[in-house]
Amino acid sequence: MKKLIPLMMCLVLSVMAFAQTGVDFQHLTFDEALAKAKAEKKLVFVDCYTTWCGPCKMMTTKIFPMKEAGEFFNPRFVCVKFDMEQGEGKELKNKLGVRAYPSFFIIRPDGTVQHAVVGGDELEPFIERVKKGLNEKTSLLYLNQQYEKGKMNKKQLLAYKVALDDAYDQKKAEQVKKETKKLEDVVTQITDYIKNKINNYSTAIRRIARFSESPTYNTSFESITKPMG
Repeated sequence: MKKLIPLMMCLVLSVMAFAQTGVDFQHLTFDEALAKAKAEKKLVFVDCYTTWCGPCKMMTTKIFPMKEAGEFFNPRFVCVKFDMEQGEGKELKNKLGVRAYPSFFIIRPDGTVQHAVVGGDELEPFIERVKKGLNEKTSLLYLNQQYEKGKMNKKQLLAYKVALDDAYDQKKAEQVKKETKKLEDVVTQITDYIKNKINNYSTAIRRIARFSESPTYNTSFESITKPMG
């Protein structure tokens, strides 16, 4: 019995320690991470870093060790990290199209990139950025597909611009920004046209009412619809 008590205490402490850990970055190759994600019905979360990157170190030492970070990431992802200047990281840098550091990718078990987030952040806003990649309608993959089909309204274009900014795809973000401006201009023109028609209609109605009350009213179309002086 005396031997069981220390054993039970060790088990309790181990469970408590496990519960308090942050993000569980596993020592797997990229292909192993994909296979494990498929088996566990999860996505892969990839941290692309370099040893000289300040924000990378901040995420590693301050953000990812937080208990709340582990509670969010561990149930949803198989998490791995790669130095982009060492080993497999060199190949992944080109494969994933890494533009800046740190870069984070949400990847499906079949290897498809679903979303990208570039740059470090405090935990709460960082999680919000990652959540956009978990929501199909705001994920970069979905928005890319909708854009290529030419099926985007203003709200979707704005969401796409945010996703591209988060992914640090500046060239495409600027292109979408211009298209959003064009759409806004068209909407403004249509709105102004409708307002003008409504105003003209209201003016005609007022003129009909005014003239019909006068014993000498003119009922010609021109007198009713001409601009008021």
